[in-house]
Amino acid sequence: MDNLLPRKSLFVYKICLLSLIPITKGDYPPFFSLDCPDPTLGTTSTYAPNSTYKTNLNTLFSALSSHSNNASNGFYNFTAGTSPPDITYGLFLCRGDISSAECQDCVVYATQNVVEWCPKSKRVTVWLEGCMLRYSNEYIFARQDRGFMGVLHNTWNVTNKTHFNEVLGEVMDDIVNRTSSDDSGKKFATAQVNYSPNETLYGLAQCTPDISNSDCNTCLRDCILAFPSCCDAKQGAIVRLPSCNVRYETYPFYNANFSSAPPPPTPVLRPPPPPSTTATSSPGKTFFCKAWI
Repeated sequence: MDNLLPRKSLFVYKICLLSLIPITKGDYPPFFSLDCPDPTLGTTSTYAPNSTYKTNLNTLFSALSSHSNNASNGFYNFTAGTSPPDITYGLFLCRGDISSAECQDCVVYATQNVVEWCPKSKRVTVWLEGCMLRYSNEYIFARQDRGFMGVLHNTWNVTNKTHFNEVLGEVMDDIVNRTSSDDSGKKFATAQVNYSPNETLYGLAQCTPDISNSDCNTCLRDCILAFPSCCDAKQGAIVRLPSCNVRYETYPFYNANFSSAPPPPTPVLRPPPPPSTTATSSPGKTFFCKAWI
């Protein structure tokens, strides 16, 4: 995978350029998004190979990996070290519909490779298909982070943009409300609705369980606000902040048999006007985030 992984660091607030690539069955899900400081910014953002911070980081990775198979809500945080500036704070968040074994595979993969993707950086957030790994030399727990935003979108467009956006707005509003009021411990919800007789829209929203319901709601709505500029009329998109993420597709992409925040009664949606052309779906594909500087 080395030829696929960006070697340059990303700046905070950068938005990724995207490309759509097919996934061969059996391959590990590709790299999604990476946020790490530019190492040229100074020693406060980087660590030396034999430093105390590096030792604490190794301890953190070990703790996160060992707890990734038994985190009931797919979330765990840990602190390694006791003395600033070498304390390392870290966490992982697994997508709410995957199994504990899949969660562990994703977290272990991330901890084993993240230093190569982002060498010597003290503050890193990486998103893969099934999980997010995050660590920092600054306290990051129970705080909404509205910094770096990772954006990915499908290259295919929908045929009836106006109606699609109306349905997308209703779906997103529903799952944001259910996610931010979810007391199950996951802060995770999904929904699906037919937006035409033969086409279905699938949506997903998730927050890190350590932030408040109010912060979760705000974070998710910040993600949705990015849709018009990044993903208008696209058949699928993902928008991620360190504390939350949203995704929608026109094909099933999550496990519908998991337990999440219960949906409200199914709304009655207005039928769409006749489409002008036949829509083309793109099942079996996912996204790869390329950095730009």
